[in-house]
Amino acid sequence: MNNSQVLAPTQDQYFSGLTWKRLLTRGVVTTTLGRTWTRYVTEQRDSLLAPVFASRSTEGENSLRTDVTLLAGRGVEIETGTIFKYASDLRYDATLAGFARRDANGAPRPLQVDTNFTALRNGSYVQATWQWQPRIRVSGGLRSDWYGFLNNAVRLAPRASVSAQLSPSTTLSLAGGRYWQAPSYIWLVGDAGNANRLTPFRADQLVGGITRLLGSDLKVQVEVYGKRYADYPARVFRPQAVLSPSGFDDVTTDIPFGLEPLQSTGTGSAYGAEVFVQKKLGASPWYGQLSASLNRTRFEGLDGTSTRGAFDTPLLTNGVIGWRPNAKWELALRVRGASGLPYTPFVLNGALAGTLDFAQYNGERTSVFFAADVRADRRFLLWNRQLIAFVDLQNVTNRANTSAPQWNPRLRRPDTNTGIGLLPSIGLNFEF
Repeated sequence: MNNSQVLAPTQDQYFSGLTWKRLLTRGVVTTTLGRTWTRYVTEQRDSLLAPVFASRSTEGENSLRTDVTLLAGRGVEIETGTIFKYASDLRYDATLAGFARRDANGAPRPLQVDTNFTALRNGSYVQATWQWQPRIRVSGGLRSDWYGFLNNAVRLAPRASVSAQLSPSTTLSLAGGRYWQAPSYIWLVGDAGNANRLTPFRADQLVGGITRLLGSDLKVQVEVYGKRYADYPARVFRPQAVLSPSGFDDVTTDIPFGLEPLQSTGTGSAYGAEVFVQKKLGASPWYGQLSASLNRTRFEGLDGTSTRGAFDTPLLTNGVIGWRPNAKWELALRVRGASGLPYTPFVLNGALAGTLDFAQYNGERTSVFFAADVRADRRFLLWNRQLIAFVDLQNVTNRANTSAPQWNPRLRRPDTNTGIGLLPSIGLNFEF
């Protein structure tokens, strides 16, 4: 029974590239010709081995990129470039059962598609960086993107940044810009109208930060940011949701990989702050670093309701402290903590039992995550090379961290997923 919930993917990939570089009197030209090719084969069957989902996809893309960097004098550096991408081998053969692809009213909408197409796009940019004063650096630029496979859409993306060294130990920075991203190719075949409804989606971003050095081995950095998303792919069959970048473990609970009607009307926002402290090895045998971030992510689908993003984690912390008393021994402790991730609960009763309840989209959270890891290293000198023996204890407190529940089709109820407890390991590293 559990095997019917396993999505079995395989992937083959190759990439190749050739780079030519030419030095100029006051600059450099770099040209790169490349190709990537990937084949995805994915399958899931029910307990009677009848196919629920099968997909065989091939994506091959060629690229030609040229970048030019010039020193224009008086502290001015100019960068410009262009890249053409031609997806010459896009083939999609997918079958999805109706009960795994239902519309907003719960009606089955089976999918069977076998198609191939090509796609051409171009991105060009120019950017200038000016060392205005010895301690002030200003940068600004503009990028233009053309998407031939999206009705010849053209998008402009301005960007700018400034960095000011207020003192020998304090630096202030501010950057902002607009960024565009094309929808994934497979999204275009999830419904007959997707190719006409989908457009590039954008993020407007503003980031400010301050960095201060406290002595020769201690650095403190504080950063705040805000992002605004628009033209995001919204899900027609799931009007509460947008198509978040996340994987699938079981296609019987939700429609996989964007194989559904989509339209570019979703919006969203993300904002937060982060503190980072780093202590390097110096006169003291102690070192470490600590980061803590506060953030919120929200998105709006077709129904206009604001919901949590799939990766909305209000609090995230990481800390490492290490002790190296001599060249032979090293001890380290790492601590990780985070607020629980949002998840959508299951429908518990009726014909749709076992599917995600999008009326409560991302309405629940997993429990708080915490883990502490301990590691000890012993270094040996062997034939003028370094041999390192180590003992590593992950999740040394043996805490039972949980992830989003999984539907149990036999008992017809959600089961809690619990992570691995204490995980010890020993090993040898030989550096040469």
